[in-house]
Amino acid sequence: MLSRFRAEYEASRRAPRPVPKLFNFLEAAYPACHSQAHELGKALFAATGDIEMALRECRTSCTSGCMHGAVSEAFATESPEKIAARMNAFCAAGEMARLHKPGNCAHGLGHGLMFVTRNDVRMSIDACLGFTTEPMQYYCATGVYMEKFMHDRASGVTRPSSLSPCDQESLFPAACYRYKGVERLSAVGSQSLVKRECSQLKGLQRRGCFHGLGYASIDPVWQKAGRIGPAC
Repeated sequence: MLSRFRAEYEASRRAPRPVPKLFNFLEAAYPACHSQAHELGKALFAATGDIEMALRECRTSCTSGCMHGAVSEAFATESPEKIAARMNAFCAAGEMARLHKPGNCAHGLGHGLMFVTRNDVRMSIDACLGFTTEPMQYYCATGVYMEKFMHDRASGVTRPSSLSPCDQESLFPAACYRYKGVERLSAVGSQSLVKRECSQLKGLQRRGCFHGLGYASIDPVWQKAGRIGPAC
């Protein structure tokens, strides 16, 4: 599959603006297209072997999903320790710094760390601490947990409790609940029931849970702004 993509990609580069046409299709077929673009980003880097070129092709399309995939593939052969040693400089230079906010870069590296550690959340979060500022560590953790939830959903993983794995996260619970909130609201279909679950928690866990519920409420509020009052 990759060899076929590489051949077709190289051939298509002679046509005017081939890659943007792919994104136009993705964004028309899947309005968010974030997860779909992950695979395109991985394929772009694998085809070129050049992260700068892949980032230029990806731009910010599909809410930067393509960039996240390209970064994951670019760092796939490096150890978590080597990624941690490079991450601050990587997010502050080249096409990455020109095209993306620092936090978005950190989020992409969180995805990459999960790829390298074979979905080991604890090892990936520890590597995120290689960022020198806490906000960047947090954004990296959001990438870790986004990848965790995507992988678990695709693999049909059964969770031991309704709030797992977020109830085990002590450093960045909000990074986990950002995706758990979407999962729980989809599962129970009621904001009030999720609110009840969040209310039983304390401290950072409670705040993180309500953050996740707010994130899960974006779509209905986006469709009708007047819903923001009742949602909150």
